Amino acid sequence: MKLGWDTSVGIDWLRPLGPPPVDVTDGLRHLMPFISIARPLEHHPGWHVFAGLSYDDVTRTTTQGQLDKNELGDDSVNLSGGVLYARGPLPYTLEATYGTTRLTSAVHRDGYSLKPGVIWVIPPKYTLGSQSKWLLGLGLRLSHGPDGNDIGLSAKLRVNFDFKRLLGIKKVPAAVP
Repeated sequence: MKLGWDTSVGIDWLRPLGPPPVDVTDGLRHLMPFISIARPLEHHPGWHVFAGLSYDDVTRTTTQGQLDKNELGDDSVNLSGGVLYARGPLPYTLEATYGTTRLTSAVHRDGYSLKPGVIWVIPPKYTLGSQSKWLLGLGLRLSHGPDGNDIGLSAKLRVNFDFKRLLGIKKVPAAVP
């Protein structure tokens, strides 16, 4: 039986560097291990589902900062899921996220968000001669949390690359029976 799930694991690390302005940092160090899974829907061409789970280990730093509206500001567990519809030149996404400090802190705070978005696969002529796949995502964020409701806009650049190719490791052809 072929499961067909793409899986990604990793760690995001965020930390303020130098003395940034108070309004551009939360002044916290975030260490966030995560796992994400995704798969196409077999009977619905163009549709993909995805889900993710992460833990945000938050540590105070000496840098002064300010929490964004509805940012939990403490250790938290985050769960997300959504769909991607890839028909035509621009795939569309819809993601729902829930974050909570209930499992990690004495202060119980919850945050919810809904993020519709669009992804542009950047043509190779604009990727600085790279053989990598570049994606630019734009999204709207509608959130509700301890500070009330909020609306925001986000942009993300993602570059996918092959470590083996970067390290000069050649692929070994599969043996033919």
